[in-house]
Amino acid sequence: MNDSSDMPPYKDYNAYVGKIISLGIPSNRIYKNWGADESNELQTMFNFFQGYLESGMSFSSSNTYFFYSTDLGISGAAITMQGNNFIKLNIDVFEKLDELFTKNEKLDKLDIIQIIIELDEHTAVPIKMMMRDVCINFTYYHELAHCLQEDMLLKDGISNEPDGSVFSRHRHVLEFDADIFCTLAISSSLFQYFDKYYYRKTKEDLEEFISILLAAIMIRIYLSPNTTVDFYTEENSHPHWVVRIHKITEVFLIYTQHVVKMKYSEIIIDVTKIFSKADQCAKQVAAEIIPNFDRSEIELLIRTNWDSIIEYSNQLYADVNILPNSAFKKWNASSSL
Repeated sequence: MNDSSDMPPYKDYNAYVGKIISLGIPSNRIYKNWGADESNELQTMFNFFQGYLESGMSFSSSNTYFFYSTDLGISGAAITMQGNNFIKLNIDVFEKLDELFTKNEKLDKLDIIQIIIELDEHTAVPIKMMMRDVCINFTYYHELAHCLQEDMLLKDGISNEPDGSVFSRHRHVLEFDADIFCTLAISSSLFQYFDKYYYRKTKEDLEEFISILLAAIMIRIYLSPNTTVDFYTEENSHPHWVVRIHKITEVFLIYTQHVVKMKYSEIIIDVTKIFSKADQCAKQVAAEIIPNFDRSEIELLIRTNWDSIIEYSNQLYADVNILPNSAFKKWNASSSL
């Protein structure tokens, strides 16, 4: 989501693959030998993801490495091995999200296309591509957060998606913390993009821009394989998706409202309207691109369990604030420097 002047330097992925194999990652787990049709975008993302880790900025790390994995599913993981951290994104994260957002003609038949067409007139990057990239970056920053947590669970690998393992409250807190961190990172980068590369800066444009990309994040959560399971609290490896999406949207809107106020004091965005548009858009798109997605069942599940959703979200948030190596706390410490 940057123009060429901001792109990190080129990094030779093939040479880099040899390095991470020497550090213990099995060769057959690494996606390499890219096809010509995807090489440019995969290389650009790799330059950014690994470049970010080597940048010397607040969340960079000399012993953390990124790679594309041959594993299936729209997911990623964070792993610690022999003193090094690894962030992997399954190649499906790119390929399936690219298919869903940038190549999906169904989107052109939905109401959302009118918003996209209008926004595209004033932006350097097509909005459908930004929707894809927001979802990809969301997964990347979530796994980066796990590396920042420096938790013992990393030695077994922490996946972005529920794995049906035995419930652990600590694991729920780690996942909740990672969601908050990656939401802050995405919100910050989107505002920076709007501020620098969106050509027309009106309140209406900003609200539409925020709502459409918040919708993309919601769609990313809807793509989780556990969206069909009954509501739960103290079960599974991850908090239930409705608990996660509640906190993600809350943090995204509150933080975006804060940074907008700091930069454009004359603009007061309507977060209620933004959420309503994003929610409507996300559910409309999900109904078209996700098999067996039932909007009415989703809404019923949320209404029926609303009090429990809020209660458990608040409990997890309280635990995040006392987590020794919370990625959220590290974000706040960096932001206050």
